[in-house]
Amino acid sequence: MKGELNFIRKTGVFDGNLQDRPKYVTCLAFASNGDVLTGDSNGNVLVWRRGYNAVTKSLKKVHNGPVFAICVLKDGSVVTGGGKDGKLIHFDGNYKKSELEAEICEEFGSIRTICQGKSNENLIVGTTHNCILTGDFLIGMETVLAHGHENDIRTLLSPFNGQFLSLSHDKWIRMWDVKKHCVVWNYYAGDVPNACCVSNDGNLILIGMQNGCWKIVDIESMLTIDENHDLNDSISDIQFSPNGLSLAVSTKSGIIHLYQVSNDAKKYNRIGRCTEDGKKHRSSSTGSPINFVSQTFSNMALDWSSDSSYIRSNSQEASLSYWNATTCRQINNHASMRDVQWKTQNCLMTFETIGIWPETVDGTDLVVGAKSLSENQFVAGDDFGKLKLYNYPVIKPKAQHSIFGGHSCPISALTFSSGDSQLLSAGGKDTAIIQWKMS
Repeated sequence: MKGELNFIRKTGVFDGNLQDRPKYVTCLAFASNGDVLTGDSNGNVLVWRRGYNAVTKSLKKVHNGPVFAICVLKDGSVVTGGGKDGKLIHFDGNYKKSELEAEICEEFGSIRTICQGKSNENLIVGTTHNCILTGDFLIGMETVLAHGHENDIRTLLSPFNGQFLSLSHDKWIRMWDVKKHCVVWNYYAGDVPNACCVSNDGNLILIGMQNGCWKIVDIESMLTIDENHDLNDSISDIQFSPNGLSLAVSTKSGIIHLYQVSNDAKKYNRIGRCTEDGKKHRSSSTGSPINFVSQTFSNMALDWSSDSSYIRSNSQEASLSYWNATTCRQINNHASMRDVQWKTQNCLMTFETIGIWPETVDGTDLVVGAKSLSENQFVAGDDFGKLKLYNYPVIKPKAQHSIFGGHSCPISALTFSSGDSQLLSAGGKDTAIIQWKMS
């Protein structure tokens, strides 16, 4: 057939002893003259001349660690990127190393891809921390085009006008500007942060860790003021009371710890624990508004009442419980709590959200939700990356709703921006934060 292409395969032959051969070929690129350039796990760059299946030139130990990116520029020169050392190294068209080098800041992660910008000197680099940087060998790679997380995003919080916080399993907490879509504040937590809240005066952030520690961080200086190590279980939620005088911290084991707050939210005194009859918050309470046969939640969630008198919680086993915040006693008569006003709607299984649940719940449905600040809309995220928008409260079964898609995995966090003008959603494992315009 005219124009038919034929492919001929040749097995590449590495030179040297078996011990010198790389375990992996980590990247490759075609040079402007047709040569093939490969980077390997030993930090070498090998040149395979066009038409040959053997190495014709070896650039040994170009990087300390694997070579993860090779970019051939328009003028025929070559730039390589190392994963471990974070360096960009320049070679001329004859593969001779020049004096041009640049290094990526450790905060942005390791180099994974390189491409040329608009000019011959300009480079664009993608990193393992989901960052995109631009610059050149003279000024360095200092301009951040995009910033992100490299691991699961588990919490979003929007306590400030035009800004919001994201927490990730990569141990970083980032504050974002809603309008500019960029990071304005970074804090390295040292351990996996599971939850956070902001003091009522907006000066401090409290961060609950996977190791049970919770930290007090000054927002302006980004310094850790204090650390509390009185809990030995993973923290699942942490919330100030609306009056700012109390703090509730829930743990994975199903216990809610209550603290008295003083000294402008810098001093905490534990005053009690909320447990079901002395046991961990696990079994379903009487009067549960709906029968959740096999539904489970990834974390224990809690809400404060608007008058700071009560707490409600959903356990991981999807039971609903109410607590007296003064005595730490459980309130078994759920009907008596129907008219209580709640500051937030972190709990998905409540009287106000009965209508978001389908008739048959199989444990793979809704996983997270958020109430608008105006309290007239509610958004639920499900296991399939879909958002469901309802009128709030959702008290009628099979309530009408709109469905929106954008994430490739279960929704992990939702929050409304100040003024309810936008909704922010996180997809967890897809490490994506999507900004939705509300209309």
